[in-house]
Order: sequence, then structure tokens, then C-alpha cells
Amino acid sequence: MSHFYNFSLGSEDDRRAMLGHSPTNPSDVYEVFARYVENKVPHIPWCETPLQPESYLIQTQLAALNRAGFLTINSQPPVNGAPSTHSTFGWGGAGGYVQKAYCECFVSPENANKLVAMVTDNPSMKESRTTSRGRRGRHYGTDLGCVS
Repeated sequence: MSHFYNFSLGSEDDRRAMLGHSPTNPSDVYEVFARYVENKVPHIPWCETPLQPESYLIQTQLAALNRAGFLTINSQPPVNGAPSTHSTFGWGGAGGYVQKAYCECFVSPENANKLVAMVTDNPSMKESRTTSRGRRGRHYGTDLGCVS
């Protein structure tokens, strides 16, 4: 952590208890992401706020995705056509509508291939991805995937 970030979950021992003492394998990291979306960890270093109420509809699915190695960082539940002023699902100015469901996630190249296969087999889904080197395209190893 840099000195520019003020991250507090209590004492260092409290933080380690919530986030893990020292991850030894990828599943340890996956579990931190899952516990965050289950509201068992109030916030994580890269997100200062708890899970938003709109995501409660897909909370179980998000936790399962995280435990499977699809590390979710942004999502929207399937509420197509909800007005932008809706108390739970709305955002932006009045007169607009919430878009389709989506999920953004960090993935390994192996999980990226699974994601591409799933999207390819489902014509109603779209994907956009980029690698850690900024390369975009259908056949690159993926670090960030967005499915809608």
C-alpha cells in the first residue's frame, strides 16, 4: 500500500484475519473476493465501499464466480429497462434506463478460454477483453473480461 491510501479494517491483526495472513495459492485470493461480495468483509483495498444493494440479486452467483477464479470487479444484475431514477438499480440522470446485465472480472488465461467458449456458445452474450499488455482481441490470453 502506498502512503496515499488510507485503508482501515481495524488493527493489522484484524485485517489479516479478514483478508488472510499470507495467501499461499490462488484459492486464498479467490476467497477474499467471495467474502467481500457476501458482505463478510466490509471493503477491500481496491474498493472502499461494501457491495451495493443492486448486486444482492446476484450475490450468490458473484461469490460462486469468484471462488471459481473469475474475480469480479464490477457487475450489474439483469434489470433491463429499469428507469435511471429507480431507488435500487438506477444511476445517472432522470429520463434514462438501466442497461443489460454484465460482469467484469479478472481471469487467468485458462478461465479466459472457458469464458470465450461460453460466450461463443451463447449468441445472446457479448464479450470484450484485454490483456495486461493492453492487447485486445478474440484469441489473446485475457486478464479482464466483460460479459453482457
